[in-house]
Amino acid sequence: MFITTLPTFREAVDDILPLDTVYCLLAHQLEAGQVIASHFHDAAHEWVIVDERGEINVRYDTQWNEMSVGKGVVTVIHFPPKIIHGLEAKTSLKYFVIRSSKAVTHYL
Repeated sequence: MFITTLPTFREAVDDILPLDTVYCLLAHQLEAGQVIASHFHDAAHEWVIVDERGEINVRYDTQWNEMSVGKGVVTVIHFPPKIIHGLEAKTSLKYFVIRSSKAVTHYL
C-alpha cells in the first residue's frame, strides 16, 4: 500500500497532481460501520486524502489493514490501476478521492 503523510491538504494535492491535467475530485463522508465495497479501476489511479482524525480499515489487494488517519497531518493513500481496494469506516469520516481519469469501476 502506498501511504504518505503531508502537513497540509494543498501539499497533498500538489504532490499528486501535475499542473494543467484533468482529474476527478470527489468528496465523501462515511459514518462508522459504512463500507466502500471492494472494487478496482482498469486504468485510473485513485488517491484517498484524509485531513481529519479517524479510524478506517483499508483493503489493498487481498489484505485489510486497520489505520489511524489524520493525526495532525494529511494522510494520502494511493491505489494504482487494477488494484482491488475498499474502505470501512471505524469512526465517522469525511475525505476526498482524486482519480486520474474517468474511471470504470468494477465491484467484486
